[in-house]
Amino acid sequence: MSTAHGAPGPKFPLSPVPESPATWTPLSRRECRAARTESADRWLRAQACRHALKRARRGSLPPDWRVQGLNRELAAGPHGQVWVWMKIAAMSTRPWEPGITAATCARPEVPLTAWLLDTVQYLREQEDANETSLSHVLGFNLIDASEDEWDALLDKERGPWSESVRDHWEPLSTVSLDADHPCSLGVRAHIILTMLHRIQLSHQVGLAAAGSSIDWIAQHRRRVRRWRFSADRCRELDWLNRVEQQDHLPPEHRLPEDWTSGQLRDT
Repeated sequence: MSTAHGAPGPKFPLSPVPESPATWTPLSRRECRAARTESADRWLRAQACRHALKRARRGSLPPDWRVQGLNRELAAGPHGQVWVWMKIAAMSTRPWEPGITAATCARPEVPLTAWLLDTVQYLREQEDANETSLSHVLGFNLIDASEDEWDALLDKERGPWSESVRDHWEPLSTVSLDADHPCSLGVRAHIILTMLHRIQLSHQVGLAAAGSSIDWIAQHRRRVRRWRFSADRCRELDWLNRVEQQDHLPPEHRLPEDWTSGQLRDT
């Protein structure tokens, strides 16, 4: 099954949404509060890790990012997300984190693949943890939808598509748009789809930078042609044409130096 993000693996079912009990008791109140707190913590933890992954892909993630995050929340006092960052601090080290590639003499594909898998996994986590996410509205985790499922979903949009997603949502601040958001289901789905396409683009450009013969321009061009917002589609295709004519990797998607240090040590 071909997915929008390109990462391998099966579909992941959604977790049950915490429901209010039929009869409130002190125990049921505590259980309901604990379930909702855990869902909120999962969403916040995934958001923080997604931010770290973005910085790691750009090569700007500090080696002590976990310690910095925990100290920042401790300094925030009672409003800090200390428990969230304690869980992040206890997580095992991942290959995309600074210094790991050099320490293990790994090839660039190792942190790049881990970056893709973790980015997709945290997107799943956010869709799953947010009970009003588009995935819960649809009844399955949209992150792992197939291309046919995406097309079927977008085909349900009523009326003509506008020229750009900016006509509906400014700024784009989150992936999990709540069910109450005024955007239609199709528009909300398209926002997630284009984000997944750009994640796959970044992964494929990274593979090319590591020496793979992958034709990332042709593959991304095929994905973009499925976009429904005409101005956004034309803008992305024009960018691809310029990159193809210049015949070099776009700097925003090149591999960070830290991810290539293991290969340099191994040669």
